[in-house]
Amino acid sequence: MLGENTTAVIRKITQASDGIGSFTGTDVSVIKLRGKFEKFKSTEAIYNGRKDIIADFVFYCDIPAGVLIDETMTAVINGYQYPISFVENRGMRNTSYKLYLTVK
Repeated sequence: MLGENTTAVIRKITQASDGIGSFTGTDVSVIKLRGKFEKFKSTEAIYNGRKDIIADFVFYCDIPAGVLIDETMTAVINGYQYPISFVENRGMRNTSYKLYLTVK
């Protein structure tokens, strides 16, 4: 569902060696956030000066202190997984993020 007060679970896949040359991935929840989920408008990419951003949706959220979100993570919203293609640190305060999400 698009709109205000949408819940997103930010997840990260951690990989561990199995000791014989292969790796196994474990999907770990990092944090549960509430924010605004909406379709990405292509004019925003020009405004942000990053023409290489590939995104279908954006998620605006406030981040608690000490939490790090990056492009290696995935947002799960309404049961759908959206890889994070870019994280914009709004105001460079590490408290308000704009997550650019792609459809998997």
